[in-house]
Amino acid sequence: MKLCYQVATPEVARSGKVTAYQGPLGNTLCRLKDIGYDGVEFMTVDPGRLDWSEVKALLAQTGMAATIVCTGEVFGQLRLSITDPDSSIRRDAVDRVKEIIAFAGVLGANINIGRVRGSYRDGIAKEQTEEWAIEACRDISEYAAERKVSIALEEVCFEETNFINTLAQAREFMTRVNRSNFRLMMDVFHMHIEEKSIEEGLREYTKDTINIHLADSNRKYPGQCALNFDNIVRTCVESGYHGPFCTEIFQYPDMDTAAVRSYAHLVPLFEKYYGRARWRIKDDK
Repeated sequence: MKLCYQVATPEVARSGKVTAYQGPLGNTLCRLKDIGYDGVEFMTVDPGRLDWSEVKALLAQTGMAATIVCTGEVFGQLRLSITDPDSSIRRDAVDRVKEIIAFAGVLGANINIGRVRGSYRDGIAKEQTEEWAIEACRDISEYAAERKVSIALEEVCFEETNFINTLAQAREFMTRVNRSNFRLMMDVFHMHIEEKSIEEGLREYTKDTINIHLADSNRKYPGQCALNFDNIVRTCVESGYHGPFCTEIFQYPDMDTAAVRSYAHLVPLFEKYYGRARWRIKDDK
């Protein structure tokens, strides 16, 4: 089990909507290590602009793990999706995801598929959208398998897409893709909106899950709003989940405060249920 924090690589445009710590990677990794995190989930849109060996060296120097690489802003900032009606955009989306897979492979990480899957659109049959998505996901899964990378399909709530909103829909799609390295990601923020019970969802889908996103019910740091993280972490343990957890939160009221308060709320629960040793938080706010 690792507790990670989402970190944007430098080419990701700065925005209040970005759910990641932003800034020079060396400074960011050192700060998150000082707080006590075990690793990071990288958010990137164009890994070709990065020095991969430098990123790998920074991780080694700080002792931080890269567990997964997020593709969300490939859609959020570049508007690329694997189900766009324009075939050239679909190709560009697949090519960009493959580049992210190659980057993840060098770091020993996996990737997720969230908003880059796109949406159902008026005038396009749902069957056609699904066909495009399955074809693309099989293609990227096979490319990823050669690099020992797994892909985590994330359920995303109706406010962001109308395609694969629930864990049941995600599992059905996973089954249709039918590739051993194509798995699921659970996000408790989306589960709070789409599932009847977060705890029931965790129990039912843990065996298919390789990563879990943590955020409170308002997408801010855990402990800031309505979700019961004691129940959530306990259920994860009871369900046999020992994979990575990562925050995916708005950086409210600022990046450092969000990182410190997330850690302060979560780590006692990981101590309680996972037996995780707590590292000291430096210059706690």
